[in-house]
Amino acid sequence: MSPADTTAQSGAWTDIAAGTLMALAALLMVAAIIPAEVSDAAGRNDISPAFVPQVTAYLILGFSALLIVNGIKRRNTPAGRAGQSVGVVARDVVLAAVAVTLFQLAFVHLGFLIAGAAAIAVAMFAIGERRLVLVVPLAGLAPVALQQASWRLLSIWLP
Repeated sequence: MSPADTTAQSGAWTDIAAGTLMALAALLMVAAIIPAEVSDAAGRNDISPAFVPQVTAYLILGFSALLIVNGIKRRNTPAGRAGQSVGVVARDVVLAAVAVTLFQLAFVHLGFLIAGAAAIAVAMFAIGERRLVLVVPLAGLAPVALQQASWRLLSIWLP
């Protein structure tokens, strides 16, 4: 089996598992967390405070559905049908959940700029990018650009 076949089969089941987990989280956000935590009351010409969280949750739901469909399509290829152990998929999903949890804890305690830069750098190293000339500027500039865009376009200040 070639390395490309191995990558295709591992990615298919990981996409399905991660997409399912994200879809469940998005549904939980829409059905329970956003209504319980964010007021729906808005002024006469204002956008509801729940608007951005709801749009974000629906976008996550849509992208997770696309991820599941992509995983199912890749699973039905000869490389994808070769199979992958459930343990490997579970490990990948657990590692992703741990990474997101650590980012959230860093975000709360250190702020968006530091947590975002660290998350981008760790993610780039995790996917095999070792060129510091690419990692450092991206990790340093992307959080600043996102923070400024969220403030200027949405009037949401990321701490």
